[in-house]
Amino acid sequence: MEQMLKKYNGMKAALFHEGFLDETFKKLEGMRDDKNPEFPFEMLSIFLMNATTMLPDLRRAVTPSTEDVSRADALVHDIKGICLSIGAMRIKNVAETFRLYFLANNIKGCIATAHQLMDEYSLFKQRIVSLMKLSEKIVSAGGKLT
Repeated sequence: MEQMLKKYNGMKAALFHEGFLDETFKKLEGMRDDKNPEFPFEMLSIFLMNATTMLPDLRRAVTPSTEDVSRADALVHDIKGICLSIGAMRIKNVAETFRLYFLANNIKGCIATAHQLMDEYSLFKQRIVSLMKLSEKIVSAGGKLT
């Protein structure tokens, strides 16, 4: 158990150090209790599910044959809002950059940044899913996350 907790804490610390997560996630962790020890990860799971539907729409919105930058802006705005609520800082930062390009009517910047957002999401998902799986192992083994 001790090794799993050490690995969990190291993985989580790396997510903060690398800018994937911010203080908002720590606040979510503070809301967990004995009845719902996985609360922060439930919130992350909701984000991952929502992004699964929003990102293909974003990809279509920035595809040359179907380009709709206004639609892309609306989707990125929604993604940014969810990121703010869970503490997904790197994705939020890319979403803010997208918005600046959109306001400047820089279509190439919008398209490039939308692709960057999708890449950041993929990295985030990979890292968070690994942390979530380890968290589930710890809790199912009777461990307590702090």
